[in-house]
Amino acid sequence: STQTNGITKTFNLARRDVVAILDIQLSQWPYVAADVDFTLDGSELRLGSAFPTPEAGQTLIVICEVQFYP
Repeated sequence: STQTNGITKTFNLARRDVVAILDIQLSQWPYVAADVDFTLDGSELRLGSAFPTPEAGQTLIVICEVQFYP
């Protein structure tokens, strides 16, 4: 991910219509489940203190529920 730099724990999600986070996965160890510590404010995801800061170049995968527009 271009947003992972080893410092930031705030990420902008590509979708603006996210209503819930179902899971968060990291490509680095240790892996921490999504229900541990995060907040969602619109399309901005903030990882809490219990979540490890993703190192530079790592992948952060966010599985989310979005609003459906027919």
